[in-house]
Amino acid sequence: MKTFILLTFFIPAVSFAQNILLQAPAGSKINYERFLAKHPEAQSMVQFEQKTIQSNPSQENQLFALSDTFSDRLEFVISSLKEIQKQAPLTLSSLRFVRDLSEKALTKDISSQDKKELLHAYCKAVTLLNEGPSHFVCREEYVALEKLAKKFPYHETLLIESMSFPLKEKSMASLSPQTPYHWTLVSNSQTTVRFYGTYEQLLNQHFITENWIDGDCDNFSHRIEDMNVLHRGTVFFDESCTPRLFKDESKKSWVMEKKTWLYVAGAVVLGGIVYSLKDKDIIVNTSLK
Repeated sequence: MKTFILLTFFIPAVSFAQNILLQAPAGSKINYERFLAKHPEAQSMVQFEQKTIQSNPSQENQLFALSDTFSDRLEFVISSLKEIQKQAPLTLSSLRFVRDLSEKALTKDISSQDKKELLHAYCKAVTLLNEGPSHFVCREEYVALEKLAKKFPYHETLLIESMSFPLKEKSMASLSPQTPYHWTLVSNSQTTVRFYGTYEQLLNQHFITENWIDGDCDNFSHRIEDMNVLHRGTVFFDESCTPRLFKDESKKSWVMEKKTWLYVAGAVVLGGIVYSLKDKDIIVNTSLK
């Protein structure tokens, strides 16, 4: 036990976060996907964006707290529900919270305006989750994503709130009409598109998207602002050219890796010494000769 505690204390924290692979415009999409398949230690930019949107503990905690105050502060719960929905895409757990809270609120004596907005929230959650029958009348429409796929040919995935849909001509999505959603279009090679509004409003917007990466293997620039991607990002030009976003970062990572192995080796040696002495009495002579 002592040895285990010592080892735990001695070995520094090691990050197991995956590298993030971005596709340069000159890089072939097919070769990019093949390269990813050969390197399970890496994830695509699309996968990273999906995971980021699908994880929001703060949002979930806010909604969970509302369920505890429902009986005493109904007006606060209703106003908070409206506000939280606008702030960021709802995670899977958040969609369930919104469905349950709005369903409960709709049974109370509330204003017609609140009832209208809560019904939109309820129907949005019910149609996206598709986990059972609706307890209120919800209009539902199946939307072909063909127009979006043609408008954004370099974006592979669409997230409606946190629910993921492949952005292909034959893809379909079930929506509540005239209901605002968080829309996120993600790509391995082009900047992310974000919009909050109805499907009709989304189609009428004009977005300017740019390459994540410009230039060639020896001299390139990027439009990455997320610090996670900056420090974990690798650019795919071809199989023989996959530089880090920060070229100095690779050297730093190599040095840190060597240090980590030295720490581990030192900890193992020290742990062995401790283990060999575990049943022995150690006498320390402090007298001076």
